[in-house]
Amino acid sequence: MIARYSGSVLLAALLMVGVAGCPGSDEIGKTLPVTGKVTIDDRPLDNGSVACFPDEQKGNKTKVAVSGTVKGGEYTLESDTPTGRRKGAPPGWYKVTISTMAAMTGTGTPVTKDAKPDAKLPPPTAPSGGAPIAEKYTNPQTTPLEIEVKSGGNFDLKAYSK
Repeated sequence: MIARYSGSVLLAALLMVGVAGCPGSDEIGKTLPVTGKVTIDDRPLDNGSVACFPDEQKGNKTKVAVSGTVKGGEYTLESDTPTGRRKGAPPGWYKVTISTMAAMTGTGTPVTKDAKPDAKLPPPTAPSGGAPIAEKYTNPQTTPLEIEVKSGGNFDLKAYSK
């Protein structure tokens, strides 16, 4: 009788540990903090974004979107999960793209004193009216930018207009 009771308790304990150890639906595994600076033609990008695409050729099978907003030339990566965003990126190699953008209002128009709802955005430019970013940096198939997230860290991204 005691052996049967202890076996039941042991089985129940194992099931509870198993359930507690199972990842939730938004579990993407361990994420590591990633920050850095973005420059175009050696000048900080005022506003934009970076996106990281898992490099499957280098073994990264991550299926999560990893991105960050660039403000004042600096970014911090976050990973999307079904229940929200989590700081950092899962370990692995990533191809990195950069998107430039004008400072925006909540309505999708550039920030100006007399912004109009039908105003068109200026072409993407580097800070202080510099040249636009070269197209190769905006496409995950052609970007030369890549990072390996191993233990987190600071990754500076340098792009050029040509």
